[in-house]
Amino acid sequence: MLVFFSLMSMLAAQSLFDYDHAVPFEIETGPFSPRKDIRITAGSFQAMKGRRMDFILAEPSGKGSRRPVVIFQRGGGQSMAHYIGEAALLAKAGVIAIILEAPYRRPAGAPPFPKREALREHPVHVVIGIRRALDWLLAREDTDAARVGYVGHSYGGNAGAVLSAVEKRIQTFVLIGLVAEYSKHVAENQSGYWKNYRAALSAPELAQTLELLRPVDPGRFLPKSGPAAVLVQCGRLDMEDVKRDCEVAYGAAGQPKRLRWYDVDHEFVNAEAMLDRMRWMGERLRVTEIGEVLRR
Repeated sequence: MLVFFSLMSMLAAQSLFDYDHAVPFEIETGPFSPRKDIRITAGSFQAMKGRRMDFILAEPSGKGSRRPVVIFQRGGGQSMAHYIGEAALLAKAGVIAIILEAPYRRPAGAPPFPKREALREHPVHVVIGIRRALDWLLAREDTDAARVGYVGHSYGGNAGAVLSAVEKRIQTFVLIGLVAEYSKHVAENQSGYWKNYRAALSAPELAQTLELLRPVDPGRFLPKSGPAAVLVQCGRLDMEDVKRDCEVAYGAAGQPKRLRWYDVDHEFVNAEAMLDRMRWMGERLRVTEIGEVLRR
């Protein structure tokens, strides 16, 4: 009976990430960089009805056969620019790389500290936006649906944990500085933002918000990550709760998986970690050109 209720709870949680496939993308793009060796454009698409999501797209400049795809989802405190160099190197190796903005453009007058369902909407909408971006990319004639990778940092890593269970079109993941229990992170993290967040809510509001967040805790989804391969990157100088929970997240993930630690804080500005991600994608997506690009 306990197994039955656990299964029903998981299915209910997964249903939160369902979305309307019929919403038109309404893609808008324009030039972003003058470089000629690869093509970098910027634009937006409609992720949900009336909600647009910005992106930067790096791709090889010439036409070619079906190419692998890598999706980047930034974390809080980063911008899309954080991953442009990495995406550019992938594009030089023949990969189509997209960097996604999240959350969607916030409506005017949105409260600074969302509560109850409004806070849960953030991780849910991030996951839906990524799935919609994948829909668009795989509808192109030059993408290879059998070679799709994902890189996510912080809340982007949390989203990747959920995707590893609900989105089986992605064959490999790099999850950076994520937490297994997002609800516990909100309740206990000592950064200024979350301290101010907890202070802005009444005790009943906070309790209700945390209860609503628990079904979307990343650790609930990671056991179903297989057969996708997962690389978890954790920082030794990260916040104490994130350090602990990053390793817990790794333990929860299915096989195959790998854990790497770096001497870096939560921002993860680290060349060694970037090179490890590049090599991981090269191996898992069978892109031998990545090694050649790195050697050059």
